[in-house]
Amino acid sequence: MVKQEYLRYIKSKVNLLLLFLITIPVLMSYFTTYLDKQEWINLLHSPAPDLNIEKVNEIVNGYNGMSYIDTFIFSNDFYLIFVIILLFGFGIHIGPVTFKHLESGYGSLIVTKLGYQKYMMNVIFAQSMYIVTFVISYFFLLFVITYIFGGGDFSIKTNLHLIDVQGGRYFLALISHIVLLIIYLIFVSIVTSLSTPYLKNQYILQIIPLCIYFLPLLIASTIGNITEFLGKSTGFLVSDDYLLSLYFYYNSSIPILEKVLSIVALPSILLLMILFLTHVNIKLYKRDYIK
Repeated sequence: MVKQEYLRYIKSKVNLLLLFLITIPVLMSYFTTYLDKQEWINLLHSPAPDLNIEKVNEIVNGYNGMSYIDTFIFSNDFYLIFVIILLFGFGIHIGPVTFKHLESGYGSLIVTKLGYQKYMMNVIFAQSMYIVTFVISYFFLLFVITYIFGGGDFSIKTNLHLIDVQGGRYFLALISHIVLLIIYLIFVSIVTSLSTPYLKNQYILQIIPLCIYFLPLLIASTIGNITEFLGKSTGFLVSDDYLLSLYFYYNSSIPILEKVLSIVALPSILLLMILFLTHVNIKLYKRDYIK
C-alpha cells in the first residue's frame, strides 16, 4: 500500500502546478538579488569621491550562484511565501486523503486487510516520503540550475547572510535549514491527516496547514503584545521563527536558550498534537472504521 500511495502522490498533475507556483517566489528573489548586484555595479561606473572602490569590487565579485541561493533561503519574505505555497499545495493534494478513504469505502477495503493502525501508519509514511522526495528533488534541481547559470561558482563569499559562518559549517547550516523545513511540512501534514475525527469536511482539512501557519501568527500579534513574557511565549509558536531559526541562531544576540527554543518548541508542540490525534484515531477507528 505504501508504494501505491506514494506513487499516486508523485504522479499527480498537482505536482506540476505546485512546481510552477513555488518557482515564482524563487525567481522574484533571484531577480531582486540581480538588481542589488546591478546597483553595486552602477556605483563602480559612477563612483562618488569617497567611495571605497576596493570594497565595492569585493562585494560585486562576491555575487555568484551561492549568493542567489543564500538570499532566497535565508530571506524572510520570498522564502516564507515559498513555504506558504507548499503548505497550500500539500494541503490540497494530500490533506484530505484519509477523509476521502473513509468516505469512499476504499479505506474500509484496506483496513479489512491490514488493520487500522497499519493502514494509518502506511498512509502517513507514504505522505512523508512524498514530501521528502518533492522538497529534496526541488532543491537539488534548484542548486544544479543555479550552479550552471551562476557561472559554475558555489564558493562562499563575504556577502552571505550567515555572519562568520564559512566553509563546511555554512553548507551544514544550509542543509540543516532545509531539513527543518522538511520536518515542519511532514509534521503539519500528519496533523492534517489525523484530524479526520474532528473535521468531517474535505475543504476544511485542505486549509488546516495554512491555519497552523497563520493562527499562531495572529495570536502572537495580538495576545503577544500584552506582556513581554506572552510575546516571547507565543513567538515560539510562530512558524516564521522556527523556519528561520538557524538564521537567527547565527545572526542575533538573543540568549542561547531562546535560540534553542525557537528550533525545538514548535515541532515539539506539533509532535504532541500528533501523539494525541493518533490516540484519538486509534480509539475511534480501530473497531468502528468499517461500518
